[in-house]
Amino acid sequence: MWSSSFAVQTEPNRSALDKALNADNVVNDLRRPSVDDHGASRPEYEIGRAALNISYAEFALWYRIAVRITRVGRAGKDAYDEVTDEECREAFDRHQQALSAFS
Repeated sequence: MWSSSFAVQTEPNRSALDKALNADNVVNDLRRPSVDDHGASRPEYEIGRAALNISYAEFALWYRIAVRITRVGRAGKDAYDEVTDEECREAFDRHQQALSAFS
């Protein structure tokens, strides 16, 4: 899983260390028990479980709303806090990796 997570990251400006750390995070997230709990996992894994292969533009629109919904009622996060472009891109990378993991 780690090697797949590392390999699908295609951003030319990311260092190998950044890609490796992201792959580590993906594997750690998948190891957490909550990843199998549909109510507690990240939105990008939910769409990965559904095996929906969508464009980045479609994903970014959906993800920004999905994250705001998951933030409602959580301490320290305001549902109206904007999701950054970087957060979207990282989540899209995790989504692409989840497609291979859950399909």
